[in-house]
Amino acid sequence: MVGVGNDCRLVVGCLFAAIGGACQSGAVSAGATASSVAQVADPCSTSSWDDTACPDQRTRLLASLELPLGDNPVAKWPQALRKKPRILILGDSFVATDFGLALQRLLNKEFAVDARRRGRSSTGLARPDYFDWMSEGTRQVRRHRPDMVIVILGGNDGQDLIMESAVKKGRIRWRSRQWEGAYAKRVQEFIDTLTKGQFRRLLWVGLPTMALPSLERKLETIRAIQKRVVNAHPRGSYVDTGSWFHDRFGRPRESVTLRKRELPLRQEDGVHFSRPGAIWFAQRIAPVIAVSLADG
Repeated sequence: MVGVGNDCRLVVGCLFAAIGGACQSGAVSAGATASSVAQVADPCSTSSWDDTACPDQRTRLLASLELPLGDNPVAKWPQALRKKPRILILGDSFVATDFGLALQRLLNKEFAVDARRRGRSSTGLARPDYFDWMSEGTRQVRRHRPDMVIVILGGNDGQDLIMESAVKKGRIRWRSRQWEGAYAKRVQEFIDTLTKGQFRRLLWVGLPTMALPSLERKLETIRAIQKRVVNAHPRGSYVDTGSWFHDRFGRPRESVTLRKRELPLRQEDGVHFSRPGAIWFAQRIAPVIAVSLADG
C-alpha cells in the first residue's frame, strides 16, 4: 500500500510541497528505502515545479529521491525492468481529460518512462453493457505490455451492477446486501485481468474527495472496497489520496497553488478538475509512481 502521512520529513511530501504549495502531507511507497526518506531543504518550496523559476529544483529534489534521472536515466531503473519502463494509465473521465494528459506528459518528460493512457468518460465497472473494462483492459495490456498499470476508476459506480456473464444476467441493486460483495469481486477480476500473464504491478489511485455530498457518500463505500481488494492483491498497491483534498484544519480544498497563484481546484460541476487542478493532482501522483517503480 502507498500511504499518506503528515510528516514533512518524508522527501516525497516535501517534493509535493515544492511543486504544489505548503508541505502539508507526504507519501512514500511501503517498500521505500531508508535513503529515500530524507529532509529536503528547498528555497523554492513555495512555488510550483517550475524549472524557469528554480532551475536546479528538479535536479536536487529528484536526486534526493534517488530516482533514475541524469545522463542515462533508463539505466538506473531496477535491473528487472531491463528497458525504459512502460506505464499504462486506465480510467474514466479523469484519465480521458486534463488529469490523464498531465500525468502522461509529466511521467514521460520528467521520469524517463513510456507512459500510455486509455480513458473513457462516464464509465466504470458497474455497467459492462455500456463499456466493458474487462475486455478493454485485456486489449490494452496486450497492446502495450506495461510494467505497471495505473488505475483511477469508480466515480460512476454508485449504481446498480449489471450482470452480463454467460451464466448470470440481470442486476444487483445499489445499496442491497449483495452489492458490496459483487463489486469487490468485480474489482478483483479487473486487477487479475490487468496483471495476468507476466509480472506486472498495479497502482490504484484512490478517488479524490468530492465537493458534492451526495456523490461523496457513494464514493466512501466504493473507496473502502477498492482499498481492501487492491491491498489484498499480491501485485496491487492503493494510493489513498483523501488527505490531499483537505487543508490542515480538515476543510475541503477549493484551490491549488501553481506558479505562486491561487487557482480553482475544480470545474463548476464540483467533480472534475480544472486544468490547474489536474496539473496539481498529476504532480502529486507522479512521484509516488516513480518511487514505486524505483523500488522494483
